[in-house]
Amino acid sequence: MTSKKYLIPRKLRPLFIVLVLELFLFNFPFWESFAFQTVPCSSVSLNGIEKINEHTYKMTEEGGRLSFRFNSVNIQNVHIQPLKQEAYSLRVGKGVNYKISIKDTGNTETPMPVGAQTVCNLLSTTHYIRIHPAGEVDEVNIYPQVAKGDSFSIVNISFNRHVPFYFSPIRFVVLCVLGYLVYAFSSKSRLFAMPLDLSDSIQMRLTVALILGVVLFAAATGKLIQPGVNLYSGDAYTENGSFIQDQNQYNHLSNALLEGHLYLDLTPPSWLDDMSNPYDAGARAALSQETGEATYWDYAYYNGHYYSYFGVLPALLTFVPFKLVTGSDLRTDYAVVLYAVFFICSAACLIYQLIRRYFKSASFGIFLLACFLLSFGGGLLTQVFYPTVYSLPILSGLGFSFLGLAFWIHSAENNLKITELVLGSLCIALTLECRPAYVLVCLFAFPIFWTELTEDRLFFSKKGLANTFAVLLPFFIVGVGALIYNYLRFDSFTEFGASYNLTGFDMVHQAHPLSRAFGGVYMFFCQPLRVEPSFPFLSEIGGLSSYHGELHIEPYYGGLFAFSPACLFIFTWPLVARGEQKRPIDINLFVIVCIALMLVFAITDVQVASISMRYQSDFAWLAVIASVLCLLSLLSAATMNVRNHIIGCFSALVIIGMFLSALNLFSIGRYGQLVSTNPALYYLVESWFIPFS
Repeated sequence: MTSKKYLIPRKLRPLFIVLVLELFLFNFPFWESFAFQTVPCSSVSLNGIEKINEHTYKMTEEGGRLSFRFNSVNIQNVHIQPLKQEAYSLRVGKGVNYKISIKDTGNTETPMPVGAQTVCNLLSTTHYIRIHPAGEVDEVNIYPQVAKGDSFSIVNISFNRHVPFYFSPIRFVVLCVLGYLVYAFSSKSRLFAMPLDLSDSIQMRLTVALILGVVLFAAATGKLIQPGVNLYSGDAYTENGSFIQDQNQYNHLSNALLEGHLYLDLTPPSWLDDMSNPYDAGARAALSQETGEATYWDYAYYNGHYYSYFGVLPALLTFVPFKLVTGSDLRTDYAVVLYAVFFICSAACLIYQLIRRYFKSASFGIFLLACFLLSFGGGLLTQVFYPTVYSLPILSGLGFSFLGLAFWIHSAENNLKITELVLGSLCIALTLECRPAYVLVCLFAFPIFWTELTEDRLFFSKKGLANTFAVLLPFFIVGVGALIYNYLRFDSFTEFGASYNLTGFDMVHQAHPLSRAFGGVYMFFCQPLRVEPSFPFLSEIGGLSSYHGELHIEPYYGGLFAFSPACLFIFTWPLVARGEQKRPIDINLFVIVCIALMLVFAITDVQVASISMRYQSDFAWLAVIASVLCLLSLLSAATMNVRNHIIGCFSALVIIGMFLSALNLFSIGRYGQLVSTNPALYYLVESWFIPFS
């Protein structure tokens, strides 16, 4: 039987499709504008704008405009040629937004607004603004969006110009990556025909390449907002100077530890200790304005001293050693990227051990997809995009959680190897000094060691004495250390410091109504995306209109199932629970623990803190683990045809989730929004969508 011959080899099809898109779809203005005919204007007038010299104008009144009049002509585009200036990063240059209105056949009295576009002086594709009038045009008004008194530069404005051809290398590479990602993980890919076995050199090299790719992407994401300029160039004052947002909290903690005390070497205002309730944010702001002395934001305050309520472990493992070796402070964004690498590597270890333990016949392709899903669906991009002190406890805590579970699973596979039992318990116990709630991950001991607990009696018995001590002793040692650390700071063994946090609301006296939890859980899991028809497409979502009380919501863009749709496989659990698996109790217990902890973490975040995109990391990984287990259970019982459909669906949902997570980085309103912190990159990507305007 002869194989079919295709005009374009299968491996080259993604490249061919991307090339066609780049040459024709994204260059549609070039092909379309061949039919445009240049038209002259009869007169030009300046209203609220003064011409300073040949190319420079000054806005003298709010809403100033340049008006061009015509004798009823057809106009398809406006060409605004700015004055070329020095190159900015990525060579986009300075951008000015221009709004346009027109008088045409359908609007003879009142000019009709026809949109706006940012014109970047070094990005030629933004110089051409496509308009769609209703019939012939008599007047075009151009409104530069600059403040009164500011100047702007224009060399020339013309109409119906031919748009030059523009090949974007960056866009081409991005589309190629997406294309070959879809190609590599199509349901008929060879990756899904290879049983998972990292002892195979090809699989190991591909895995290393995958991890390296995710690491590089995460590291690049951590540089997008140019944190050295926007976060670490000095203290940031908010609320008209009432509060200091300092991202060097771990450096202050390291200094304190090296000096032999636990309070931070930061002097609180003298009036703070005299307040009847220093945790009242409004009262603090008022006194700050009155005295001119600001207070630190998100620092714990107790008995006249500032403390760090964030887990101490990142300071002990990274900031203190760095200071001892170099004598300098470690930039927090560098530490965030370091722990992001730890997160990625430990996530891959957990996925590998989990699949090898329960689904030995699973494919290499599913392993790679699961790694993608855990990295991107676990909120990694959110944590590294805004690389501040808040990301460190989460990334370090999750990294140790993943690694601890991986050690435990591997130990269960190797007759309860004592060393791995100890290391697994130690890693999970250490989360007490990262993000304390993560210590509940220890509940996974029940599904992991279910047979050893119930049938073999290898724990909590005479013959299992060594195993029991190997698991419990690290928790006891780390737990005692955590309790002592708490007591030395706050005179309480169980107070980790969050209750004394100086933040936007009083964490000591706040209410915890159950109705807030219902709405918060909905937003965390089920809130749909708010999609707009223009770049960056994903818009910020408002709060709960039906809840009348104190509920803090940070910039929020959608729930877990919206950004990680592959996690919807968790809803196939009823099918999995009835399936005939070799060890169904293990899988079912794993899913049960995942779902229980998901709800516990989500409700705790809503009730104690706020609704935030970064808090999705607390529970998103649990949904990923449960979904992967459900997927593999379905595949193990499916026929080949059904199996291909399931794989194709899962692959598509994983890739869609990755794309949405990356696209959300450009959203307006998020902390560190790119339109403010890195306008060059923002306007470059925005320009890719101009052909569709």
